[in-house]
Amino acid sequence: MKTINIDQIGSDFDKHQYINQCIKDNQVDIQFGYAADFKNAKILRDFMEVIFTLFDFPKREMARFILASDEMNNNAIEYGSSENEMNYLRIKVNKQNTIISLSMEVEDTWNGKFAKTAEEMEEFKKVRIHENYKEHKSIRWRGLFLIIINIVDELYFKNTDSGWLIVWFKKDLLI
Repeated sequence: MKTINIDQIGSDFDKHQYINQCIKDNQVDIQFGYAADFKNAKILRDFMEVIFTLFDFPKREMARFILASDEMNNNAIEYGSSENEMNYLRIKVNKQNTIISLSMEVEDTWNGKFAKTAEEMEEFKKVRIHENYKEHKSIRWRGLFLIIINIVDELYFKNTDSGWLIVWFKKDLLI
């Protein structure tokens, strides 16, 4: 897995060239480290767009997964970490013939004002699904489920040994 700290790259950094160099045998496996600061959301979004473009994601799916990565990163920044703590986005893409396999996870520090454990997130997911979370009841804590759960094959939450929270999803696309 390649690792890049986006806080250390300049505005002239060539994302397309970097991602191209990371692709081996029709797959890429990259970890992005980033400070819990919303200025990093645009940089991460740009990286996701480059990856999805290089792997020929259909436009509709590209837009959906850019939005999903935004939601996961924004939640880590807003809820899961204190300001400027290091978060991680990991993405794996593998393209074989007509199938693109995508997995993405975001890891926050669990030090944020609204941090939740994996167990709390799983319970929250069950409650939201049970109460028909598509109906507008509140702005808080809806995006992850509204945006992501409808477009992925799997979504889970995991606590790390160090107490951090990982939000992970997987999707296989037939193209």
